[in-house]
Amino acid sequence: MTQEARNNGTVLYVLGIDRGQVEESQKTLHLVPELTDILKSPVVSSKKKHVVIEKIFSKTGSPEKLIRFLQVMCAHGEISEIDEIYRAYYEKWDEARHIRRVCCTFAKEPDEQQLDRIREFLRKKYADSRFVFEIRIEPDILGGAVINLGHEEYDWSLEGRIRQLRRVLTER
Repeated sequence: MTQEARNNGTVLYVLGIDRGQVEESQKTLHLVPELTDILKSPVVSSKKKHVVIEKIFSKTGSPEKLIRFLQVMCAHGEISEIDEIYRAYYEKWDEARHIRRVCCTFAKEPDEQQLDRIREFLRKKYADSRFVFEIRIEPDILGGAVINLGHEEYDWSLEGRIRQLRRVLTER
């Protein structure tokens, strides 16, 4: 993610727009890929882009601040980074609410005991946080779990343990 996208995501957050409204605007842009193509196009004038944004997003109930923000992103040629801008906004939103997004990858559907151990580990490490979990199933990890939390990864998978053992054995 570029620093510019982070800065614009921060601006979007500071505007005080509700996360649900931001998510809706992102869905709108993804539902009609041609819309993003038009907004990125150097052939289409800024004035026409502003009109398109106004018409579409006012019909979806987007707040005026969000509509103006999208128009400014078009005018500055930064609409091509809009997904990164949204991601930066979501990170700011979560950070302000002490929410950490956790992706847990298992070889098969986890049982409650496995999830409880992971929750307990995370509560001890990040006492001031609330967690939102995403569960993924990837049989390739063979067993155990891989926990991704922001830029941190905890590899407790069988595949990861085998990789560690190989590394130790080949370093001799």
